[in-house]
Amino acid sequence: MIDIRDSETGESVLSFQGHRGDVTDVTFSPDGSKLASTGIDGKLRVWDSSTGRLLSYLAAYGVASGPSFSANWALVCAAWSTDGARVQILDLSTDQVVSAIPVDGAIDTALSLNGRQVAVGITAVDESLDEVGAVFDVNTGQEVFVMAGPNGSYHPGYRGVAWSPNGELIAANSEGTARVWDAETGTVRHTLLGHNGLVHSVAWSPDSSRLVTGGSDGTARVWEMGSDGVREQWSFSAQELKSGIVGVAFSADGSRVMAGDAGISSVKVWDLGPTGNAEWANLPAPGHPGAEFMPDGRRVVTGSHVNEGAVTIWDLQSAREIQTIGPPTDYFWFQSFDVSPDGSSIALGGGSDPHDFGGAAAGRAWDFSTGEELWRIGHDRAVNEVTFSPDGQYVATVDWAGIAKIVDRAGRVVGVLHGQRGNLSDVAFSSDGHLVALAEFCAADQVRVWEWAKSEVILTITAEGPWARVDFDPTGPRVVLSGAAGVAEIWDVESGERLTVLAGPPGGVNDLVFSPDGSRIAIAGVDGLVRLFDADTGASQLSLRGSGCAVEGVTFSPDGTKLASTSSCDGVRIWALDLDDLLEIARREAGRAITDEECRQCLHVVSRPRA
Repeated sequence: MIDIRDSETGESVLSFQGHRGDVTDVTFSPDGSKLASTGIDGKLRVWDSSTGRLLSYLAAYGVASGPSFSANWALVCAAWSTDGARVQILDLSTDQVVSAIPVDGAIDTALSLNGRQVAVGITAVDESLDEVGAVFDVNTGQEVFVMAGPNGSYHPGYRGVAWSPNGELIAANSEGTARVWDAETGTVRHTLLGHNGLVHSVAWSPDSSRLVTGGSDGTARVWEMGSDGVREQWSFSAQELKSGIVGVAFSADGSRVMAGDAGISSVKVWDLGPTGNAEWANLPAPGHPGAEFMPDGRRVVTGSHVNEGAVTIWDLQSAREIQTIGPPTDYFWFQSFDVSPDGSSIALGGGSDPHDFGGAAAGRAWDFSTGEELWRIGHDRAVNEVTFSPDGQYVATVDWAGIAKIVDRAGRVVGVLHGQRGNLSDVAFSSDGHLVALAEFCAADQVRVWEWAKSEVILTITAEGPWARVDFDPTGPRVVLSGAAGVAEIWDVESGERLTVLAGPPGGVNDLVFSPDGSRIAIAGVDGLVRLFDADTGASQLSLRGSGCAVEGVTFSPDGTKLASTSSCDGVRIWALDLDDLLEIARREAGRAITDEECRQCLHVVSRPRA
């Protein structure tokens, strides 16, 4: 089936059967009036894109793939694999084949601007060869030059090739890299390094200034071509594309990038313009058990997307993994973690296999520099939340049996608190570390605030909501907790009074947190939004929208200028909250000055800051 969709809404506008068997590839003509498709039935077909009427076709033995048009859309080209592998070029005005070029391993094509040459992506058929493609003369069929990959570039997988719209450059993927050649001389201009795995596809922006690459690591990376070299401009990833990206494309105006999943299950579109998401990064990390910033704010810790029971440290500037710690050798699994305030260690809460409520060592701490275990403590049931005190001297752990333990840096249990109504769903320390708030859930949820050293409860608050969450104000005696019907409430611990009610999401609150300066509260909603509120007035400030999946966790960077949100669909998204950061992202993505209207729409301010 061929499905044509509205680029604004994603809704299908025309769907029809194009081939007998799978469709291997599709591409629009430069003016959008025609669509070329190839299939495993060995056919290249050209359609009227507005009606789906068949205009022309070419059949040959083998699997057809990699269609491309010339700039004036007079010629269309495709590759045929298996026996008699070749590239054929069809003249649409005469329906005649003007050239048939034998090319072993041909899998993708790209016609030059004038239609006189064709670049062919070649999947490796011999381990001794390192060529990833070649350029041929359309009229004579003679090879003009070979596009060689780096040594050891052999792999029999996807191979993409793209001729820049201005006719000057050719790009092709090669193992874990992509290379860019001068179309006239055949010399390598750039080698692009950044993907963790194979690069499967390449595509140029309409103005030839950018190249997008898609890889087996589930990321799409946008590269900016300049006279002084090439630099990675963006890195996009999403859980929907976790099986890898095998197709990428720019929109006609260059403002969007589209990527297709290797599992043929989804397509993702990113907005590169000033109206796009104000994100620093979108990390391909699991949404559970959350994310935590390192003290420098430039690195983020998440669960590992490769090794269960391990954690990964990411560099936000490059959106790349820089360190993995674990997994342990004794089948320990965790469902919560927290980074120490000085960044030297990480506390984890979970259990041991089998995955039940047991586990003899359910609370642990690891050293970040060495990865070695610092201490472990036991719980009767699995630990579902852990948190460090603000000074880093203590860790609080809570479990499914309603037990909270306070542990010092040496791993000694110095306090034990018992929930009143069963399981504990959350825990938080006060700013001075003397108080601990425990969220309990059973028949009726409640939050109890303890002076933990004395094992005394000083305040009990009825939460009235499922799976209560709680956080202390880092600057004073306030707590925020989730209440009934998706609202959140702020209470004064000293007076026992409710101060403010925050209008949270319909369906409920999954997580909430104070900003480091106590001025804001972020709420993770079941409805897929992250909402920010003024902590003093309760006024709504900002909503950040993901893909629509429930947001499971939120956390601020140490300086409050960034926010990390986690979900099973979106992975870990890092949002910019600071106006200067938002302006930097907007200017970088727009490539020009930002208008007042764009400031109102995207940066949530009335007008641009003036010099």
